[in-house]
Amino acid sequence: MVFEGESKTFGELSVNVPVLSCGGLAKRWLVPGWRIGWIILHDRHDRFSEVRGGLTKLCQVILGGNTLIQTAIPDILANTPQSFYRDTLTKLKAAADLIY
Repeated sequence: MVFEGESKTFGELSVNVPVLSCGGLAKRWLVPGWRIGWIILHDRHDRFSEVRGGLTKLCQVILGGNTLIQTAIPDILANTPQSFYRDTLTKLKAAADLIY
């Protein structure tokens, strides 16, 4: 999250070191309790090939997302208007400025 200036993706920040980036609906779309998330693995040199396989197996064994919510994910990702992100960022920045 960047309040001012341009943000960079984690993949842009690292050329040689693998990066794991975690995200989810609860925090980005402000829907606590939905418990749907993801891990993005940026690994230019395939150094985490074993980690990738382990993460896949782990997710298949212990995670069980809500099927109804899972079906909504493509629509949420594709059709959330930019104004939502802009308004959310404005509100979060105002709260951060108040506290900081």
